[in-house]
Parts: sequence; structure tokens; C-alpha cells
Amino acid sequence: MLANDLLGFHVPLYCSNFLECVDDLLEGATVDWAEGRVHYGDRPTRIESLPLTIDAAEIRELADTGTDDAGRRFRVEHGIDPDRRLMLGVDRLDYTKGIPERLAALEHLWETRPELRGAFTYVQKGRESREGIEAYRELQTTVDDAVARINDRFGTDEWRPVVNTTAHLPAEQLYELYRDADVALLTPLRDGMNLVAKEYVAAQDGDDAALVLSKFAGAYRQLDDAIGVNPRDTPGTAAAIEHALKMDDAERRVRMRRLRKQVAGETVEGWIESVIDAAATVAGRRGQVQ
Repeated sequence: MLANDLLGFHVPLYCSNFLECVDDLLEGATVDWAEGRVHYGDRPTRIESLPLTIDAAEIRELADTGTDDAGRRFRVEHGIDPDRRLMLGVDRLDYTKGIPERLAALEHLWETRPELRGAFTYVQKGRESREGIEAYRELQTTVDDAVARINDRFGTDEWRPVVNTTAHLPAEQLYELYRDADVALLTPLRDGMNLVAKEYVAAQDGDDAALVLSKFAGAYRQLDDAIGVNPRDTPGTAAAIEHALKMDDAERRVRMRRLRKQVAGETVEGWIESVIDAAATVAGRRGQVQ
């Protein structure tokens, strides 16, 4: 990695972690903390925070292409009452995404807060990943078993607590589903960024939604008005979900307004320009960017 002139990480914390690793483990390397540089052998390497972004305007436009038809169709197809609140998780099926831990928190919530049974439906929108690997097939089984157990334990003729689907949705339908969801529940055990959190915020057309986000996702370092959780803390995550559902309107508006402001100006082109600018600065007198 230090053969590069520039190394980009999502957030400043990751830059610091890398510099600490070099300082502790690599003999002969010198870390310039003030400049964010490593000198190793005969070359310097610049360490920069270059957080990956989304195209917020495009997502907002796609979310607005319909008239809530996608959200209504999804509810009808999965037997979700049109007046019931919706909580959404969107993840690739991967052990880092914390899906079993998330389901455990929901089960704990419905067990300890019976008044919330029937108050909302949680939709786990997944995408199969590496199904040819045994560990991932086992994870799928774990998730399926947890969903079945929760639905058998708490479900009624009128209410299915968890809807688990891997059905493909075109982008505009997915973003409409984001907009329809009252709460996004994104609890990876570790995630470099988690762009779904930003996409969910960008898709909102008002300030009446809430985001529950793992503190171990890079996006949490930018979206600090999300409700932060440690996904391994089951009671704590359950409490955060309850807070997202019960927070007063004023707090909800303030949090989402700030979140929307945070992502509103993000564009993929802007991120590319920031990378090119950083590379050009590092190239300096050499007058070239590679």
C-alpha cells in the first residue's frame, strides 16, 4: 500500500487507524501526523479522507417518479396494512451486516414491549451474496429461521412482524420504498461507509422519518443525527428502535432536517473531483496524476 503516492480512506478515523498501524508495526517507516504522511524507504505516501458519496439529487428524483404506487404495491403484495408504520433494512446478505443481531433486537423489543406488537412491520430487503460459499448459505438459514421464529411467536392473523424478501426492485421502486419507510434500521457489525444510510436520507421528501445506524459504519461519522447503536448490544439496539418510533415530532424534524442537509449536496462527480484534486496535490512538481 505504501508503494502508492496517495491512499484514500472513507473517514478520518480510518486514516488514523492506518497511521497507527504503520507507526506500531512497520519498521523503518516514519509517520508525519501533522501532514498525514508516511515516509517509507525513498518515498512519501499521503493519507487522505475521501468519503464515498451518492448522487442525492438523482435519488430524490427517482423517489419522486411515482405517486407512492411502489410503496402501496409492496404493502399489498406482502400483506402489510396501509396504515401500519414501516421499518426497513436493506443489505447484501453478508455476515458483516449484522442481520441476525438486528432480528435479535427486534425480537427483544417485541418481547419486552408488548404494546409495540402490531405497531410496525419490519421489512428486511436483502440481496443474496456468495451463495456458493457454505458460510453464506448458513447465514441465510440463520436469518430465515430467525424470521420464522419471530413471526410464529408474535404474528397474528392481521399482522406479520417481519417481511423478508430478496426480490429485485428497480431503482425507482426501491427509492420509493425508502421514502415510504418511517424508520431505516441499518446495523452492520462493521462497514466502511454504508451508502444505504445516505440513500435513505436522500429519498425522503419530508422530515418525518428516522435513521437508526450502527456506530461501526463509516457513514455514522458523517450522519451524526442518526440514532447510533452498537449492534451487539441487543437491549440497547431495541431501546434505540423504540426511541425512533416514539420520539416527538420536533426531535424527528430536527434530526432528519440535519441529515438531509448533510447529504443534499453530495454528488458522485464531486467525489471524483476530490480524489483527482488530492492526487494532483500529491503529484505536485511532477505535474502528473496517475
